Amino acid sequence: MNQTSLAPEPTDLHESAGHLVRRVHQNMLLAFSQVMHDHDVTNVQFATLKAIATLEPATQREIAAFIAMEPSNMHSVLRRLQERGLVLVRQSRSDRRRHEIRLSKAGRALFAAIEPLEAEVGPRFLAALSDNERVQFVRLLKKLAFSPVGGGRAGP
Repeated sequence: MNQTSLAPEPTDLHESAGHLVRRVHQNMLLAFSQVMHDHDVTNVQFATLKAIATLEPATQREIAAFIAMEPSNMHSVLRRLQERGLVLVRQSRSDRRRHEIRLSKAGRALFAAIEPLEAEVGPRFLAALSDNERVQFVRLLKKLAFSPVGGGRAGP
């Protein structure tokens, strides 16, 4: 650390794409929590509620695919939303092996309140960038997010 600043000295770590992506992700989570502070919802829970609102009735696998999350991890997110009374999980009438997930009345009310707020996250998160840089940044993120890594498939 230098004498005049509390910021750490640059190191090779500060040139590492993985480290920088983690720091950018932390900043995005901070922007999200600042906007949603009154609603006790995480970004993953928001994405899950949005997926359900868009797809309902939906299965756990469909919701996981919609938000690019491993289906095995989706269970705990849905369980927490169900415990809060925000989603309903019911056995399908047409296929007893299938469970249909819908928003509850409380889930619809919460989603109606937070969906417009989510539009504030991007501008807050990207405030340090010019308009041209924002467009370029999002274009590059899409390229990375939807490109296979090491010859494999893209994302979960």
